[in-house]
Amino acid sequence: FDDALGSTSEERKVALFGCPADDTSCTGGGGLEIHTTIDLELQQAATDLLNSWLPTPEDPDVQAPTGAIAMVDNWSGAVRVMASGLPFGREQFDLAVQGRRNPGSSFKPIALVAALEAGQTLGSYWDSSSPKTFECEDLCFPDGIWEVSNAGGGGAGLLRLDQATYRSVNVVYAGVALEIGADKIVDVAQRMGITSSELTAVPSIALGGSAVSPLEMASAYTHFATNGEWTPSYLVERIERTDGSIAYAHESAVRQSFDPALFAAARQPMLRVPTSSGTAVRADLDGDIPQGGKTGTHQEYRDAWYVGYVPNYSTAVWVGYPDEQRELRDVVINGERYSRVFGGSVPAPIWKDFMEIVLAGEDPGEFPPD
Repeated sequence: FDDALGSTSEERKVALFGCPADDTSCTGGGGLEIHTTIDLELQQAATDLLNSWLPTPEDPDVQAPTGAIAMVDNWSGAVRVMASGLPFGREQFDLAVQGRRNPGSSFKPIALVAALEAGQTLGSYWDSSSPKTFECEDLCFPDGIWEVSNAGGGGAGLLRLDQATYRSVNVVYAGVALEIGADKIVDVAQRMGITSSELTAVPSIALGGSAVSPLEMASAYTHFATNGEWTPSYLVERIERTDGSIAYAHESAVRQSFDPALFAAARQPMLRVPTSSGTAVRADLDGDIPQGGKTGTHQEYRDAWYVGYVPNYSTAVWVGYPDEQRELRDVVINGERYSRVFGGSVPAPIWKDFMEIVLAGEDPGEFPPD
């Protein structure tokens, strides 16, 4: 990409901005047209939606939750939206791309793919008793003891792996991580495109123990909509010189590094998440639009997520405090008071509101055959 504009930083600067006014030996440059993949109407709609749900206080000293939305085209990898709830004049930091927060249970589908690849099945049974203590030597805590609780408290005895996915059962996924190995989950996550964030191979990664960006999560989730056919996300479509010639044009590189059956299987429990049997009924789109997704709530309600997909797009919504991981407790959001914020309570309906705008008048398509 850089070589298209010059081999040195100085050459690239001249190509973009033209010659310095005091450099008489330099000629030409400047005036490049850079075409991005961003859909400006949807970008504005996402920004307006975030500002409606999570308005920025006029007083910069007042701390309030904000959010981010990132959307990727499932088939091309084009980034269509990367919206931050913070106005640029207040904060020159894009939470959708640069922000790194713990995704909570929205990371479980990635662990599910690793489990299926390791030979587990959706129909395998797991103990969901909560709280549950695991012995994991030096992989968990210094004393080798890891106590895990389900979000709702107790468990429901033996559960199939598919049930544990759409019900988001922590104890089961802690057991999955210990059974297959955290290193396999990291490997799958990286092969799914989560490569810019540092992933630590400890069992808690199955529960979202490593911080990632909304854009990375949206890109990774495209796999579930395409049966594993993946194109890396990108932002710049082409760069034109002043004479109309093309200095750079993006070329997509489609990858299929997984067995398609893995994602066709993993998609099945995710289709139930935005239903009455799952954790994100408030994300359920009206009509018969195909959709899947997963909620995520970080420990002590510090970050809340919903990452969902339809046949053409995958979208990640994150909600939290912008400057630090503070508990989302006793907060008023969009006129409603929440004692605790879950992925299904705020990010999920934001996702729904946004996707209804995205899909208005558009054929939602179908997922590929299982």
